[in-house]
Amino acid sequence: MVLDAENDQFLKGQPEKLHSALKSKSDLVTLTDAEGAGEHCHMGAMSRLHQVIFDWLDHTLVARRD
Repeated sequence: MVLDAENDQFLKGQPEKLHSALKSKSDLVTLTDAEGAGEHCHMGAMSRLHQVIFDWLDHTLVARRD
């Protein structure tokens, strides 16, 4: 999983480049201002960030187990 912030003022565009360069399957997840997580490192929205990460892990690990 590659995380992106909608209004990242420091690394704008870098998550997309990384996602495109990865050789294995990956997911690009953009967190937005509307959900309060659009700033660099998703500041101010740690609970939303954790929800996204743990939901992705749950889905990914269950899929690999099957």
